[in-house]
Amino acid sequence: MLRTLMVVSRGVNQGGLDYYHKLLDALLEKNITPFVTLFHWDLPQTLQDEYEGFLDRQIIQNFKDYADLCFKEFGGKVKHWITINQLYTVPTRGYAIGTDAPGRCSPMVDTKHRCYGGNSSTEAYIVAHNQLLAHATSYIYHVFNSAKKGKIGPVMITRWFLPYDESDPASIEAAERMNQFFHGWYIYFKYYQQCINTYCMYV
Repeated sequence: MLRTLMVVSRGVNQGGLDYYHKLLDALLEKNITPFVTLFHWDLPQTLQDEYEGFLDRQIIQNFKDYADLCFKEFGGKVKHWITINQLYTVPTRGYAIGTDAPGRCSPMVDTKHRCYGGNSSTEAYIVAHNQLLAHATSYIYHVFNSAKKGKIGPVMITRWFLPYDESDPASIEAAERMNQFFHGWYIYFKYYQQCINTYCMYV
């Protein structure tokens, strides 16, 4: 992640910007094409402390401002952007089972007493939704407002689920349900609401 300051309205770390300009220049001099990830699980601690990060909708505007700054600063050197890495993993591991940062989950899930709070049945969905909105606002700016051409998108971990018993209709339906839930939630934005409404009741 470009470690400037995600809350752009509070000021920008010019030293951080200078560092990444030099880094990008060095890569380009070696004919190395930079692929830049804006967020890979390293949210500034201040945003987690102030409003629980992606659990609050304030993150959407803060992320957009941060992404806009990066596009303006580095868009002449970077043509491949990743908005958020591992869309599925952050809400599930960070807010449902609490094994990864920020370590939130329900008490009944927290068998090792490592979560400092949370609600596993709701927070993962809220975080996922806010991640998608943060990505979307950044994407819209990049596509419609940036004069510097490039490619942009999130990164999704992928899995594929197979029926336990290919002769059992219930097993086949369960595998399809899991595939639709896992991929449709994030990848098929067109079917996002349909996916959530149809499949959330089962998981």
